[in-house]
Formats: sequence, structure tokens, C-alpha cells
Amino acid sequence: MGTNVIPTVADFLKIEPLTPELVMKIGYLPQCTFGDLIIDGHRSKVHCGRESEWTIEGDHYCTSHKDEIVRDWKQRITEWVARPAGAKDSDLELLELIQNELTKAAGRGAYPSFLVSQVVKDLSLSSDPAGRNLAAWYLWEMGIFDIHGRVGFFEQS
Repeated sequence: MGTNVIPTVADFLKIEPLTPELVMKIGYLPQCTFGDLIIDGHRSKVHCGRESEWTIEGDHYCTSHKDEIVRDWKQRITEWVARPAGAKDSDLELLELIQNELTKAAGRGAYPSFLVSQVVKDLSLSSDPAGRNLAAWYLWEMGIFDIHGRVGFFEQS
């Protein structure tokens, strides 16, 4: 337990340098789109306007805003993998007894909500978001959930 590899920003975002080939493909040198907002269904262009050097998920960013996005994602990931308040080693030890059962269910394609409900029931956790958050963290800590399964039940407590 506790041997999960901490995910990186690259597990969630595709970050690439803005290449001359891409500039030629789109036909212009794009400006940084950081700050573009959609307000009442309309895109508001309040971007920084600096020359772009990076693409992130198809949008264009200057280096300082790319760095800001990466920092924000690192913070999110840190919160997702942090041990929630109320997590007990004794609960993890109990779950080890049924780890094979949970792993087999996950391998057969059981819905993540089913697995979380099973852990909530077996450990007598509350069925509110905080209890499901704790159960999902246990499943991630045991290696049954990947980080995406964990994030689906993340609740800041």
C-alpha cells in the first residue's frame, strides 16, 4: 500500500511547444489565449495578448501563463493524492482482506461508484461526499483506482 506513483501534469494535459510547422498550419502567429472567458455563452477576448510559445490542449499560451497553468495543475494533483482527514491505517488493513475481491470486480469492469459503495459499506463510512471521497482515496491507495477514478470522487474536506 502507499506505493502509487504520483501522477504528473503530463498525465492530464498535452503541452507542446509552438512549432513553425504549427504556425504555418494555422496561418498566423497566435497570441496567448490565457484569460479567454465564456460569459453568457459568448467568448470574451480578454487574453493577455503576448506571443504564444506553447499549446496546451489546443489553446495557445505564453511561457508565463503556461507555467501558471502547470502550477495550478500540480496543486490539484497534490490535493487529489493527499491523505484525507479521517483516513485510518486500520481501515486499509481491513480492506487488504477483500483487496482481491475488489481488484477482480474492477478488472471485470465494475463501475467505480459500485466499488466506492462497497468500501463505504464494508467500512461503515458515511455515504455523503466526504465518505465517498475517503473510500475513493482508499481504492487509489490500494492501487485499484487510477488517479482518474480517484478524481471522480474528490471532495475537499
